[in-house]
Amino acid sequence: MEALNNQPHVSGDSEASNIGNFFGGNPGNNNNNLNANNENIVGNNVINQVAGFLHQLATQVRPEGWNLDRLKKNGAWVYKGGESGPPEVAEHWIEQTKRVFEDNLIQEGEWARLAISLLQNEAYDWWKVEKTKEGLPEPLTWVAFEKAFSDHFIPPYYRDAKRKEFQNLKRKGMSVEAYKTKFVKLSNYAKDLITDEEKRCEFFIDGLDEEFQRSLNGTVHRNFNELIKATMRIDSIGKKTFDQGEASSKKNNSNTKNVGWGKYGPKQQQYFNNKKKTETLVE
Repeated sequence: MEALNNQPHVSGDSEASNIGNFFGGNPGNNNNNLNANNENIVGNNVINQVAGFLHQLATQVRPEGWNLDRLKKNGAWVYKGGESGPPEVAEHWIEQTKRVFEDNLIQEGEWARLAISLLQNEAYDWWKVEKTKEGLPEPLTWVAFEKAFSDHFIPPYYRDAKRKEFQNLKRKGMSVEAYKTKFVKLSNYAKDLITDEEKRCEFFIDGLDEEFQRSLNGTVHRNFNELIKATMRIDSIGKKTFDQGEASSKKNNSNTKNVGWGKYGPKQQQYFNNKKKTETLVE
């Protein structure tokens, strides 16, 4: 008993401390470490989930793997410049290429690179020189590429000619629909003249025939689409009136020819004419 009593006394706190040390530290510190680890795990999970969502969103908006063949299958085509690429062709190419990009939800940051892949021959030779010039942004933007391309392949003299064509545009023998289509296309070269809808309507009316102008000039038109509808109605009424007049004229002519010849007038008249010719020859 005395031996037992002589053993050093170990408090409960000391035992806990020794056990904690055995497993790697103070129990209080362990709890703090566990909490920190849990927070890190939760944080990493949130980051991973956000990253996964953004990746999924990116793949939905921007299809991967766009190359020359895939672009051509979706409506794009190669532009070569030179004699095969006059200004009107260059203009059509840049419009069609942009449309393919938009329709297929390709990110705008990729447009310039993909457009360059469609250049060949003289057009690509031009680009090899153009890209060495100072002032182009890095990375290359679509706005910068489109401006450089248009300045070279759709020169000012071409745009000026189209602007004058717009100013002198008349409907003449065109249908209203054909006139409208040409008017809208050429108006892109005269944006400084068409400052609002009212000006657009004025230019459209000025190019119409006099009979249309007489019907439309009594009102101030400020809505281009409504003006087109009104012009179509006038055109439809005019065609109907003309057709009725033609039918009436044909009917009157037919009645005049058959007067005095009865039911079989045309046949009898032909017989009489032939007989008269024969008698004249005999004489």
